[in-house]
Amino acid sequence: MSKRLTSDWTKNTEQAFGETGAIGDHGERNVMSYLREMFPDAEIIQHQSDYNIQTSGIDITVNGVGIDVKTNLHTGRNVVVEKPTLMKSKAMFWLHWNREDKNDGPVIYKVKDMQHLVKDWPANGRDQLVFVPRHKVP
Repeated sequence: MSKRLTSDWTKNTEQAFGETGAIGDHGERNVMSYLREMFPDAEIIQHQSDYNIQTSGIDITVNGVGIDVKTNLHTGRNVVVEKPTLMKSKAMFWLHWNREDKNDGPVIYKVKDMQHLVKDWPANGRDQLVFVPRHKVP
């Protein structure tokens, strides 16, 4: 994500980050719809303006389980992971959403599993790692 436009806490990421924040907000709304459809009996909460939850890297909870939503899944299924952000995340899962094709299922994984996988990987002088997942979630 790009740099914050303000040091003040805002009600949504669009106010904090501008256009890239608006993309994230839109993606979170789509993920909320997707999760409600997949888990109709679950308690699903978007924590858009909750400072403590957001700063721990959680956007949405499903029955109390924290999910960090990333709207950076692109057609072709490649996922970009910002290693420093991943390593400090307190979310249980990261869910990557394709904002270009909402019919394309998300990529979701346990943060601890991915942290373990990438902890010793060099990022070729960069903080981004790119993955192509093998399995598609419905």
